Order: sequence, then C-alpha cells, then structure tokens
Amino acid sequence: MHTILLADDNADSRDIYRTLFSVHGYDVLEAEDGMRAVEMSADRCPDIILLNLRMPNLDGYGVLQELRSRAATENIPCIVFTGDVRYEQMGRAVMEGAEAFLAKPAEPREVLRFVQEVLRDRSRESADPDSSNT
Repeated sequence: MHTILLADDNADSRDIYRTLFSVHGYDVLEAEDGMRAVEMSADRCPDIILLNLRMPNLDGYGVLQELRSRAATENIPCIVFTGDVRYEQMGRAVMEGAEAFLAKPAEPREVLRFVQEVLRDRSRESADPDSSNT
C-alpha cells in the first residue's frame, strides 16, 4: 500500500482526495499548512505528496525547499496541485524540485491516474537505476 500526503489548506479539497485515495487502497495523511507538511513528511516519509502552493505558515515553494534540503525527504516525489497555473509558478515549482504540476480544478480520476503514473515511474527507476541513462 502506498502512502500519500495531501498538503492543502482547503478542508473540502482534502476531504475529496482523502476519500478518492482511501477507496483505491492508499494510506492517506493530511496537512493543513506547509509546516505541518514538512513535519509529517519527515516523520512518516510518504511515498508521494500532493502539494498546494498557497498554504499558511509555509507556502508550497518553502515546503519543496525544506523537503529537498533533508536527506530523509529529498527523494519523495511531489506533485504541485494548485489553481495558480501561471507559467512562472509552474517553472518555479519544477525548479524547487516538484516532480510535476497539476492545475486545479481537475477530475479526481485524472488526479488518481497521474499519481499512479508518477509512482509507477518511480518504481521502475528504483528497479532499474540505469534506465534513466539509456
């Protein structure tokens, strides 16, 4: 079973995605602000993080910076999932270490499919570390 951390200050959004991922067999963690997302990532080391950019206490960029600066969390894939879809934001998120960028709103099944693809790709890379060099 994979563990996903939903890092979003919007409780309704967390509810929707908690239900979606739980039904599909994921262990779901939730963080309502950026500091809590960093703490939970360090404590629980989720397999993937669905990360909003606009959150209290520490925004998504700060979360990415913190995660990438710590050995225990530097390789956790983060999918930025936000309504702020300007090109500059997408570029900055990727530069800060985001695996991918998804625009809100999105169909829940598309979010699930995307998360599954990222995890599948990561699993392949782990099984064959030389595959990225071919």
